[in-house]
Amino acid sequence: MPLGHSIGLWDGYYRPTPEQCLNAYLKVVEDLTINKENRLAKQVHELKTKKEDSEYIIKGKLQEMREKSQENDEQIKVLESPIEK
Repeated sequence: MPLGHSIGLWDGYYRPTPEQCLNAYLKVVEDLTINKENRLAKQVHELKTKKEDSEYIIKGKLQEMREKSQENDEQIKVLESPIEK
């Protein structure tokens, strides 16, 4: 641009910010990288996260089953007490 005046040519071009360029690059960096280390590290992280989620769900279900079992045991005791008398 001469002397700070706009002549209209540059206004038609897209000029991304450095942050936009970085974000676009980070989206495709794995596809551009030959080394599989990044992909494998990401897969390991995803698998660990899935494992932790699964363990959390399993522990919750197990706790529910224990509580239900205790309730059933208490109901059985209540039902057996009149029979024993």
